[in-house]
Amino acid sequence: MQKPQGNNAGGRHVGSRISLDNTQIKLIALVLMFIDHAGATLLPYGSMAWTLTRTLGRLSFPLYAYLTAQGIKYTHNIRAYAKRLLIYAFLSEIPFDLAFFGRILVHVHQNVFFTLALSAAAFWAYREKCYIRDRWTLATCIAFAGILAQFLHSDYGIAGVFLIGALVCADGNRRFMMAAALCFLFEKSSWIANGFIGRAAASMALMAAWMWVTSMDNGRPGDKKWRKWFYVAYPAHLAALWMLRVATANI
Repeated sequence: MQKPQGNNAGGRHVGSRISLDNTQIKLIALVLMFIDHAGATLLPYGSMAWTLTRTLGRLSFPLYAYLTAQGIKYTHNIRAYAKRLLIYAFLSEIPFDLAFFGRILVHVHQNVFFTLALSAAAFWAYREKCYIRDRWTLATCIAFAGILAQFLHSDYGIAGVFLIGALVCADGNRRFMMAAALCFLFEKSSWIANGFIGRAAASMALMAAWMWVTSMDNGRPGDKKWRKWFYVAYPAHLAALWMLRVATANI
């Protein structure tokens, strides 16, 4: 299914005064991810700079979840889409392990592409392998993918799969999307602020920023020639951060 021009999935139509296409949202997510990973790998844990970069970077996965949900909804071939994500999951694992752990074949944490691939696989299984297609069957497929992500220790785990699943099922319903993003951010913001009120405030601020960016989605896919480079950017930036980590460690 081709993503329609002027799709209102993000809350705006083509022609709005301020709008972002798919490629531009990917670029924002990529920059935030780099900030997050640079802070995690290069800065002292718990420092003010570390906290700032990790907080800003917390928006990257919800944006990628939004983009993955759009991909699941509008791809012509969901099997090929899930397969492509899985291929990059394996290609990214060694750079991921080197950047974050300084060694390869670390089994305690896998890269985020596994979470994205499992989310797409859940909808592939539902659409093409399930004889009964109702909300309970879909919920079972998403739950199984989430449990598998948690078992594999993939980045964001079951919470990440559930967020993507909720965004697909929301089908453009802004209130449902807001609730899903808020629940995810609350779960993943425990280190930003202490106590329920602090976490809730931080989560709501991040959710508002996420909603602002996604509300500017104009429904256009953007320049397709950049698509593969966004995939390549993930293992490439991890390899670069690993090299920087090694270089700074020897200074």
